Amino acid sequence: MGAGFSGLALAMRVPPSLKVLILEQKSQVDAGANTTGLITVATRGILSDLTDVRSYITNRIEDICVLAPDWSSHFFSGTDFPWIFSTDTPGLLGSMAGKLGPNVTLKTGARVETWDRETGEIHPIIVRFKEGDNSAVSVRCRLLVGADGTKSVVAAGSPDLSKNTKILFAYEKVFAGEPLFGEKPDRTVYHLWFGSFSLGYGGWIAPNFVSGKKVFRIGYATYDSNIKQENKLDNMINLLRWKEYIRLYEEKPLIKYGGYFPVGGVLPNTVSDDVILIGDAAGYCGAFSADGIKGALVSGITAAKLIPDHLDGDSQALKQIHNLMEAEAEMISYFSRQVRYRFLWNRMKSNATFTSLFKLCEREKDDFLNQFCDAKDMRKSLLWVLFKFRHMPALARLAGNILLDTLTGRK
Repeated sequence: MGAGFSGLALAMRVPPSLKVLILEQKSQVDAGANTTGLITVATRGILSDLTDVRSYITNRIEDICVLAPDWSSHFFSGTDFPWIFSTDTPGLLGSMAGKLGPNVTLKTGARVETWDRETGEIHPIIVRFKEGDNSAVSVRCRLLVGADGTKSVVAAGSPDLSKNTKILFAYEKVFAGEPLFGEKPDRTVYHLWFGSFSLGYGGWIAPNFVSGKKVFRIGYATYDSNIKQENKLDNMINLLRWKEYIRLYEEKPLIKYGGYFPVGGVLPNTVSDDVILIGDAAGYCGAFSADGIKGALVSGITAAKLIPDHLDGDSQALKQIHNLMEAEAEMISYFSRQVRYRFLWNRMKSNATFTSLFKLCEREKDDFLNQFCDAKDMRKSLLWVLFKFRHMPALARLAGNILLDTLTGRK
């Protein structure tokens, strides 16, 4: 279930002797994905083994700019080479779908209603789904793969599978226009830090090009998905326009959408009998390093290696997915570091605390980008950048602010 990056990568890598049915709820594979479409150098390498990723890279990012909670103070950190790439994400997904083998059937607009498992059957999994307005139909299969996102229907259907409980909601708009500040605004990703406005994550601006014309994505993520997200995003956009940080060529966005992504780390139980979770459904999301796509791809490719052994009777094969992802890409330890970052970030709630962190990072702006230059592969860490003797007073102030946030709940 699911024709995102994890589901498509798996379908492209399973042996051609296996028949695969992909059920995708969207009307088209390239109708959009819950991702900013940013990929790192290593992720580009993985994608290049699956499709012609170069044709879908639309911008090369060299710098990052962090904007402080006062909406004025900021610093830049850069590299001499592109460290991250913007992509035509719908086109990239469409390209992957177009390379599926004849053993794969892809059904779009397919909404799964229920699934069940009957012990002792050759095809024990029963999936009931509807295509559009048609009547529901049932199919049987030997293995069910949940590649259906953060709020996985597959995970929800089994008490033995873990579910994502720590979830952020992201809301984003794409405009014809451009960022205006910095020496290389077309080559810079902007990260906005603020407390009460966006608890749990922050905001972002990512420049891009569509058919040679300048566009940019702007959005933010927060734990609270019940508030009026569009109004808050519009307020952010208006403030950035007033400060002349961005320019809109047209008032109406080219596209707008929202979606969920998990931030609780890798789920403990992602395998149960003839069912396996991959991608966001399993918690393989590295949002802090601006590259959630890599976890999706690696989990899909890794699962594809294990599925034949499972179908041949090895009941322990699928349970090796975490070990194999760690051995081949050190992904599990990377996600564990993300959880530690998240533990601290969740305790930061006020603008005063984020300002303390901003000032500390500003002192190490030359090395700040190290944590993003594919942290999954280079094992860079913001903590190692900041934890230096000369920063002890600033670290003490940051710790004091975090303590006040925790004790008083201030925002």
